[in-house]
Amino acid sequence: KFLTILLIWTYSSNGRGLKTTSESLTIKRITSEWREICNQNITLSEPFNSSREECGIRLSPLRSNLLEWHFSFTGMEGSPYEGGIYHGKVRLHHEYPRKAPSISLSTPSGRWETDKEICLSASSYHQE
Repeated sequence: KFLTILLIWTYSSNGRGLKTTSESLTIKRITSEWREICNQNITLSEPFNSSREECGIRLSPLRSNLLEWHFSFTGMEGSPYEGGIYHGKVRLHHEYPRKAPSISLSTPSGRWETDKEICLSASSYHQE
């Protein structure tokens, strides 16, 4: 199912199919990462549970745009965020993984502004 969506997106997103090595690398990397996420059962379609073994994160790409991923995670036990579920977006650069993604949080948490790019060492906030 995912590979069908991937192929449709590849050809419809640019109307010409893959032409550059960078685009091909991006699709291969996204496909590989999506398979790993599916194997770990941490897609957005999986419900959260309260066990200690629960990793507390879910993520999936948009069906209409594989360069935009949405994620949700639970607040850590014993923290001010305990009991909360927080949602955000990862926007992959078309040259991903060569260029870092931008990451933003959509749920107010008191730590970051909502829908603003977050400064992380692995994000596009600082292109060093």
